Amino acid sequence: MIKKYKTSIILFALAALCILVIWIIDNPTSNIFALLVFIPLFVLGCRFIAVAKGYNGSVGLLLGLTMIIGLIILIILPDRILKETPKV
Repeated sequence: MIKKYKTSIILFALAALCILVIWIIDNPTSNIFALLVFIPLFVLGCRFIAVAKGYNGSVGLLLGLTMIIGLIILIILPDRILKETPKV
């Protein structure tokens, strides 16, 4: 993955985890907040992962809308970024 996207992906994962914990709490207000914040963050995070793997950002957006299934597909997809070879 591209180094500049690693930080974004880590922040996405932490934000998604925090909001998911809020969602688990059985409070209707926190559930609405979690849905309004979690879904866009999740979709944008999937976009970051797709771009970091060398795919078009719209692929990540579309797969992000399918939630967990799309994330699993993104994880399985191979990197399209050519690995840099060290100069000797």
